[in-house]
Amino acid sequence: MNFENCLELIMRYEGGYSNDSLDPGGETKFGISKRAYPKLNIKELTLENAKTIYRLDYWDRISCDLLHPAIRLIVFDCAVNQGVARASIYLQRSVGVNSDGMLGPITFAALKDVDPQLIITKYAGYRHESYIKNPRWNIFGAGWSARLLDVTIRSLIYSNALSLARIP
Repeated sequence: MNFENCLELIMRYEGGYSNDSLDPGGETKFGISKRAYPKLNIKELTLENAKTIYRLDYWDRISCDLLHPAIRLIVFDCAVNQGVARASIYLQRSVGVNSDGMLGPITFAALKDVDPQLIITKYAGYRHESYIKNPRWNIFGAGWSARLLDVTIRSLIYSNALSLARIP
């Protein structure tokens, strides 16, 4: 999974323009919110500009290029949907290192020793636990759950495909 593959899947959930009063992000387009980018003209945001934001502020900040390809989607999706700090903490918890939210050499070393499918499964659990504790669970819970299930299954399938590709 690379940036383009992952973003294409995430765009299925982040879609077009919205200004839902129940959404804490407020006005959004392509998943980019006025709350996160108050100086940005959300209505006029182009898909290309949104892609640049996703690359710099989410993919690069969470160091997705350094992650195992099978876990990139679930981590990137978490960064987009639940925040970069939370995405980092869940990754650290999933590999059993101190969860300070700062991905560095200790986290990346630990990632090399853990089965990607185990990371994906643990990571999905942390995300789901966070969702059900969210006060807006009753409003957005079904959508969050569907998104998480889709991303988790796709990540597990990709991990399995990578494993099978290595069998002679």
